[in-house]
Order: sequence, then structure tokens, then C-alpha cells
Amino acid sequence: MGIVALDTTGARFVAALRRFDPRLKMPLGLLAGVVVWRSAPLGVGLLLTVLIATLLLPGLRGRALESGRPLLAFLAIWCGLKLGIDLFSGAAVLDAFTQAGELGLRLAALMTVGLLLAVSSSARLLGQGLAWYLRPVLRGKAWQAGLALALMVHYLPHIAATYARVRQTVERRIPDAPWRQRLEVLAFACVRILSQSTWKHSTAIAVRGLDNPAAWMRPMPWRASHIATFAGLTAMAVGLTCL
Repeated sequence: MGIVALDTTGARFVAALRRFDPRLKMPLGLLAGVVVWRSAPLGVGLLLTVLIATLLLPGLRGRALESGRPLLAFLAIWCGLKLGIDLFSGAAVLDAFTQAGELGLRLAALMTVGLLLAVSSSARLLGQGLAWYLRPVLRGKAWQAGLALALMVHYLPHIAATYARVRQTVERRIPDAPWRQRLEVLAFACVRILSQSTWKHSTAIAVRGLDNPAAWMRPMPWRASHIATFAGLTAMAVGLTCL
């Protein structure tokens, strides 16, 4: 019973997170990025722990694991570069590892913020939120920026999944081929698959009526509960910077 209740609570939390006002969610993501670079390692570690625990909730775990794997290679590369540069510059081994570890911690937290924002948000809602912010500047063209953001949020996981699927196929079918040949086959196959899916996505946008301003400039009423949550999370972020 306890596990069922925990899963139900997690599902409700994820549902509320998905419905959260994008006009407040986007600045919270920016604020989290500031916290990552301004806080001490303890504060960054606490933030990273909360973010990972959220990503492991039912409803987010699958997409988070699928989209997060490519980020590990990026993280390892930058930490390795930082460590190598410090050691080459004559820094003490312990100091070099400490600095590389702190950079890795901050990069991991920063990437996790972006990952949580992507997997817990509707691409359309994020686009509407961006259009709302840009409306005073771009006026009638703000919806185009919202559509562009929505397409980017939708396509990035699709590109990552396509790359992973094609890479596995290439490694399985031509494992003994030179790395240059495998790279050429991988790039050609990815471009071909993605180009073929462009027409499908374009048709889906037209069918759903997302190619006109009305779909992105709809009224978005403010909710007191969302504003209160935003204020509470902002206060917690400020507190983390003081650690």
C-alpha cells in the first residue's frame, strides 16, 4: 500500500509539474542556472540531488534516461579537459581533481536543469510562454519564435534517439569497417532519416493548426497556486546561494 501511495503521489506531482505555467517555469530554469554557478558545491549538490530525484519519478524516468545518456559523454569530455589542462599547467594533483570534480558537479546540475525542463514540459506550452514574453517586442511575429522553440524542444530528443538507433545498427552491421567509413555511414543515415521525417512533422503541424498565430497567442490566466509556488522556489534558490 505504501508503494502504491508513493507512486500515486509521484504521478500527481509530475502531472502538476507538466501543467505548471510556462511563463513561471522558464524563469525558474534561468534562476536555477544562476544558482548552479553562484552557489557553493554544497548548494549545487543539494540542487542536483533534488533534480535527479524528480527526474526518476514515474512519467519522467523513461524520457530522462533516454535523453540523459548522451549528456554523460559531454560531461566526461569537459571534466577530462579541465583535469588535463590543470595538470599540464603544473597544478597539484589533488587540486586538479578537486577543480575538475567541482566543474563536473556544476555542469551536471546545469544539464539536469535543462533536461528536467525539457522532459516535464509540453513543447507547445513552452512555445506559448516564449511568445508571451516576446509579444511586446516582436508583436505579431512572436508566435513564430514560440513555434521555433517548440520544434527545437521536440526535435532534440528525436535527433538523439535517431543517432543512438543508427549508431547501434552501424556497429552491428559493419563492426570491422574503418572508423571514417562508419562515421560517414552514420552521418548519411541520420541525415536521410531526419530529412524523411520532416514532411511528416510539417504535415502534423498543419493538421493541428499550429502554423498560425491563434495557436500560440491564446490567453493564459494567472493562477495563484502557481505564483505562490514560484515565490517559494525562488526563496529556496536564494537560500541555496547563501550556503
